[in-house]
Amino acid sequence: MKVKLWGVRGSLPTPLTQEMVRAKIDAVVQRMSPQDLENSDSRTRFLANLPSWLYGTVGGNSSCVELTSDEGATIILDAGTGIRSLGKKLIDSGVKTIHLFLSHFHWDHIQGLPFFDPAYRSDTTLHIYSAQENAYELLDMQMQEAFFPVGLSAFTKDMHFHTLSEDETFL
Repeated sequence: MKVKLWGVRGSLPTPLTQEMVRAKIDAVVQRMSPQDLENSDSRTRFLANLPSWLYGTVGGNSSCVELTSDEGATIILDAGTGIRSLGKKLIDSGVKTIHLFLSHFHWDHIQGLPFFDPAYRSDTTLHIYSAQENAYELLDMQMQEAFFPVGLSAFTKDMHFHTLSEDETFL
C-alpha cells in the first residue's frame, strides 16, 4: 500500500509565513556555488538536487491522507483542505472510484470536500464511510447556500454513504 499525506495541520490550514520563505531562500543561497549559476542546465541540476524540505512545502493543509492499495483502490482518510489538490491529481490519473473515510465532522476534517473536483463528475463513484448515521445531513449542512454556492446535490449521483460500526473491516 502507498501512503501520501496531503494535509497534516490541525484546526487551521497554515501557509508558510514570510519568515519561513525567507529562511528557505537563505538556506538555498548558502548552498549555491558559482558553478551552479553558469547556465540553465547547471541551475536546473542544482534545484533538482535540493532536499525536499528546502525545495517543497509541507504541512499547510488540514487532514487528508491518500492510500492506494496494491490492487489499485483509492482510499482517502478525511476531507480537510488537502483533498482539493488530491482531487486534481485523481482526475489527472483517471481514478473513477473513491472510498472516503471521515473520522469525524469537525471543520478541519471536512472543509475541503466542497472543493473536491472528482465529487462533481458524473463518472465518479464516491463511497463515503463514517460512524455517523447522519453523515449525509452533516455534509449537506456545510454546503447550504448560506455557506457555499453549490449544494451537496451537485455531487455525483453515484454517491453512497456507509455507516460503519466498531468491528467492521474494509478491504
